[in-house]
Amino acid sequence: MSKPYTGKTLGVIGLAAIFIIVLAIYFVLSQDKNNEPVVRKNTISMGESARIIDYNRGIKITKPSDVEGLKGASPSFKKFILNDLEIYKKDLKIPGCTVEISVMKIYNDEFALGSVKQCDSESDHIWKKENNNWSKVLAGTINSPKWSCSGVELYRIPSALVPECME
Repeated sequence: MSKPYTGKTLGVIGLAAIFIIVLAIYFVLSQDKNNEPVVRKNTISMGESARIIDYNRGIKITKPSDVEGLKGASPSFKKFILNDLEIYKKDLKIPGCTVEISVMKIYNDEFALGSVKQCDSESDHIWKKENNNWSKVLAGTINSPKWSCSGVELYRIPSALVPECME
């Protein structure tokens, strides 16, 4: 015959059950049903702040109408992404291959973080706006170290986008 649980054991089991329930409720409530971007301002130094648009799981761009999902992005960035998409599509040489550009974060309408998938390959990208023109400044493969930290320093990419290069 087994021993009945003591009050202490029941208390621990009860606390564990409450913890699991609270964790489950938090998880359900924190899910972003519409994948809406999170816009936040971070104080970087001496009162300066940065506007970061975080698209959570990323906004996937495969056709022109998809850029409407880039809520809060500037018209110049949306235009750049569409132009980039068309360039990648023109470069495809293998029938049946597709192109997908994902945008993860935009920093002060000066930098953006995302990735590009072509056929079976994918690479992470950092785009930068200089003189009102966007361009890719860094690309890294998914399975290797993503960024050259010297490149991050050279292009003055904010640590909010590449925390792995922080000293």
